[in-house]
Parts: sequence; structure tokens; C-alpha cells
Amino acid sequence: MKNKNGFGKVFLISSILVVIVIIIGPILIYFAFLQKNSTNEVIIEECESYEGYTKQLCYLGHAQSTGDTSICEGYFKENSDYCYKEVAITQKDSSLCEEIKDRSVDGFYEDSIYDECYTDIAKELNDIALCEKANGENNKDSCLGIIAKELLDISICDKIMDKGNDRNYYGDQCYVLVVRVGKMTDPLLCEKIESSWSKNGCYIDVAKFSGDESLCEKISDEDDPRTAESLKTDCHRNFN
Repeated sequence: MKNKNGFGKVFLISSILVVIVIIIGPILIYFAFLQKNSTNEVIIEECESYEGYTKQLCYLGHAQSTGDTSICEGYFKENSDYCYKEVAITQKDSSLCEEIKDRSVDGFYEDSIYDECYTDIAKELNDIALCEKANGENNKDSCLGIIAKELLDISICDKIMDKGNDRNYYGDQCYVLVVRVGKMTDPLLCEKIESSWSKNGCYIDVAKFSGDESLCEKISDEDDPRTAESLKTDCHRNFN
């Protein structure tokens, strides 16, 4: 009985290891080729020694490291858009985003391979002009907000708010993040925020960063005065 149990455990462990190799193996090969290509300019014919998904990862790694987009059309066919996006992002070359054929924006979350190409590069380079290349308005404004936070640039948040009332959510979040990350002390920045909840959070942050407890008294909310009083209490508690 002990021998059978021992064999069962060995078989189970072996099976798990095989599954791990099958799943992780191609990914490890991809990163190995990406690194190898970036230093040794490995000839693409090496990829022919692999099969299926692993072969595609090999081609992609070579395309990313060399910037050779001919690989996208030659070896990816239906998935050429994905290849162009990955090469563009790795090379930080936004012009390659224009090679992407599918420029649709899908669903509430605005899924878009075209927008992702531009916004990912924009965030890497802190280039707000590239954010504006996105087709989805939410994708544009989210991109602008992230760059504003990185640069601690309130004027970028102003650009979002200037688009109109339907963009206020992203504008508010932009102001809140810049104030919080930059530990800013000017309460006038909070006045730019439309949402009472976000504005009150801003006052709490600025009061703490400036050491000015009197700013806690600016917290208010006509629609929810009870919550406002609770937030005001929390704000004063930071000084106790």
C-alpha cells in the first residue's frame, strides 16, 4: 500500500511539472529570445526550430528587438495588429501604431488595440499629444491623467476639464491624484474639482500637507451633509 501511495505522489508531481513546462515554457523562450535578439541579432531562421505558439513568440521577440515589422505581416497574418502594437511599444515608435488596421473602440471600457498602442507609448514618453491620438475619449483622458500625475502638471488636468461636463470625472480624478502625489499645499487647486466627494478629499490632503487645520472647515456636501461632517471630523483628527 505504501509503494502504491508513493507511486501516486510521484506521478502527481510529475504531471504538475509537465503542465508547468507546457504553460511556462513558451513564455520563457519568448523572453529568452527577446533578450538574446537585443544583444546578438539572432537570425530569424532559428525560430523555425519551434512549433505553434512557441514559434510565434519567437518571431514576436525578434520583431520587438529589431523593429522589423515585416515579420508582422509575414508570420502573424490575422494577428498582425497585435504584432505591430507590441513592436511599436517596445521600440517606443508611435508611427507604427498607424499600421494597425482595427481601430474600433469596444464596450464600456473602450477596449482598443489601436488606442492601447498610442497611450502606452504616450505614458512611456510622457507625451500628451500621443494621448490625443486615441479614438476613445475615456482612453484619451485616462492617459492624460496618468501623465499629469507623473509630471505633477495641473495644466494637463485643465485640458481634460475644458472638454466639457461629461469629462468631469476624469478631470476630478486627475486633480486629486496630482495634489496627492505632489503633496501640494494650495487649496485653490481643490476649487477646480466639480465632485463634492473628490473636492472634500482634496481639502483633507491639502490640509495635511500644508499643516493648515482650518482647511478642514471647507469640507461640505449639500446632498450628503452627514458624510461631510464625518469627513470633517476625520480631517481634524489628523491634527490631534
